[in-house]
Amino acid sequence: MSVEKVPSRASSKDADASAGVGASEKQTVSVSDQLQQQGVDDRGIPQLTCVPSRSSAVDEAYHVAGEVALEYSKEEADAVRRKIDRRVPILLALVYFSQFLDKTLLNYAAVTGLPIKGNQYSIVASGFYFGFLAWVLPTASLAQRFPWGGPTVYLGLNVMAWGIVLACAAINPSFAPFFALRFLLGMLESCVTPVLISTVVAFYRTEEQALRIACFYACNGLTQIVGPLIAYAVTFYKGAAFGYQPWRLLYVVFGLFAFVLGAIVVIWLPASPSRARFLSEHERRVALERVRDNAAGTTQRKIKLHQLKEAAFGDIRIWVVFVFVVLTSIPNGGLSNFSSQIIKGFGYSSRETLLIGIPQGVLATIFTLLCAWLSDRYRERILPVFVALVPTIVGAAILVGLGKGGEHAEGTRRNTLVFAVYLTSTFGSSLSVVFAWNATNVAGYSKKISSSALMMFGFGAGNIAGSYIFQQKDAPDYIPGKTVVLVTLAAAAGTALVLRALVAKDNRRKKALIEEFKRERGWDDEEVKKQRDAIAFRDFTDKENPFFVYTS
Repeated sequence: MSVEKVPSRASSKDADASAGVGASEKQTVSVSDQLQQQGVDDRGIPQLTCVPSRSSAVDEAYHVAGEVALEYSKEEADAVRRKIDRRVPILLALVYFSQFLDKTLLNYAAVTGLPIKGNQYSIVASGFYFGFLAWVLPTASLAQRFPWGGPTVYLGLNVMAWGIVLACAAINPSFAPFFALRFLLGMLESCVTPVLISTVVAFYRTEEQALRIACFYACNGLTQIVGPLIAYAVTFYKGAAFGYQPWRLLYVVFGLFAFVLGAIVVIWLPASPSRARFLSEHERRVALERVRDNAAGTTQRKIKLHQLKEAAFGDIRIWVVFVFVVLTSIPNGGLSNFSSQIIKGFGYSSRETLLIGIPQGVLATIFTLLCAWLSDRYRERILPVFVALVPTIVGAAILVGLGKGGEHAEGTRRNTLVFAVYLTSTFGSSLSVVFAWNATNVAGYSKKISSSALMMFGFGAGNIAGSYIFQQKDAPDYIPGKTVVLVTLAAAAGTALVLRALVAKDNRRKKALIEEFKRERGWDDEEVKKQRDAIAFRDFTDKENPFFVYTS
């Protein structure tokens, strides 16, 4: 098998000059050069052009992979992917498992003796999201620019820090200190999803991303299995070391786990293939070539203001995704903190509540992996969203219709209400698919990081609102809160349809532009691929890159 040597930019230009490219019948002047030197007409695609100053800083993969694609075999690519799979998704999943378990630990502490009750509990629950909201945009910038090892080292240090915060929560259960620690925990965990998604994009092809994102997002469901089991076990704790209060032991154990995990991430999780020391030099090159067709790059430390502007003002799709995330985060903020109380409101004891809640986690995990498989298998991001949303909408409707007087429910009615609570666990899978949509359809590192941060801002805002939909005055039925879950998720389904229509419209414009290039310049499909390869690691946005194709 031959391996092409990647020429430097200077040498390739000299070679073109000596060959007299300008006299050729077929116009093979690089689109990459045209974008940098003279721009391309706006053919119905907003902000297609860019100027030299915007792209003077290329993706770090460009310095390793250049503009000319390396020839490699399918066997080589599969071997490299398997080697990456043995490390990267596992560490990403452990981080997400830790952050979701730590975030929802309050839910289990509430039924194992935490003395904070009533509306103070709602305020403490929302404290996490206030911290999340306050820090999610700054932390995205810090992660991108972090000079010592890149975003994943920054992530690992944050994981270690929140482990310390969790352990400190066991010291004083009074309202003010607990709120402050929850606020700090939210700040530290706000970097997780943007960094995890950017890492998946750096290592995996478009058609591989949804399943890898689901591998860590499925930990939402896994924590709903492991968390209640551990909480159930500590209810039998009778030792004096933690003041005879089992909930304190929960915080210390999970804090220690997070601290150790953070240290492992700092040492062993690379931010991109070009930084992956567990790969050989040739394997790193193959890993980069695998993702060249994504046209989304890997990582880039320079923040490009024009990309931030495009994310904020030049791409309506990002704001549609933002609305979707807010609408799905409102029920998440309520159910993640109050699902145990809802089940307990059907007349179960604390220990029974913990065990009965476990199937929620099983169902959430199954749906997350199913939706991801459908998304990658059919290269379809939006339709699996409905697979996730519909069961929860049905479950919420049952809870609203049959939930009045639930504490007195018996037999079939009580079993039906519990089953309806189980159904409400599926909607979280839709966020996993939307995260994959963002990873696949947003290019330009600064734009991708900022759009992910904006999604997380919507996630925090929605969860803050959701923390207050289940009010103490509505206990134990919580009918108003359950109604909010029903209405917001129905609205989210409509938003997903709008997003799908916008993506289809953009793809029609892109296809028309490529066909016009081929007619005007005499390009065939091979030349189009060559031009697309040349531009892949130049850190252009999806709108600037005429070859970028969106996944609906």
